[in-house]
Amino acid sequence: MLKITTLTLATLATVGLSVAAQAPATARPTPQPTPATAAPAAQPAKTPEPPGQPLNIMLELTISDQGGSGAATKKTITMIVADRQNGSIRSRGRVGSGRDVTINVDARPLITRDNVIRLDLGLEYQPVVDDRVAAAAATPGPSAFPPDPAYSNLNQRISVLLESGKPLVISQAADPGSARQISVEVKATIAK
Repeated sequence: MLKITTLTLATLATVGLSVAAQAPATARPTPQPTPATAAPAAQPAKTPEPPGQPLNIMLELTISDQGGSGAATKKTITMIVADRQNGSIRSRGRVGSGRDVTINVDARPLITRDNVIRLDLGLEYQPVVDDRVAAAAATPGPSAFPPDPAYSNLNQRISVLLESGKPLVISQAADPGSARQISVEVKATIAK
């Protein structure tokens, strides 16, 4: 009987070991993400800007530059740009002893649903300023100003809404070094 009991116990032990070896390991709980470790929420995709209408916009900029009590000097820049497209003009010259004069324009018109034109405009205007030279010449004795012309500079970036064909004064600026006044008028016309 002792043999049978020993044999039975050995069989049970062997079966128990083989069952334990085949049993799956205890599943560990999967850690849940905490707010700090959670993946960032997917950002909604930006809807692409619709293509521009097949229309051109004629832009006319008029720069009025008035120094002191004299008549205003007017400079006009005209460009045609397609709806939702970029246009640039770079104009540079040299005067006197090699000083640069500049007019740079960057424009991007957009026709809205109401046929209003939204215009993003960048303008750099650097003329020669003769006021200081004239004042120095009119003053007897040694002059505090150099004989070469002085500079003035207007640099602006503006977004405006315009009605087709109607001019609008979009800026008026004073030169900090003289009595000069510079104003900029824009007219945008949808070409049909």
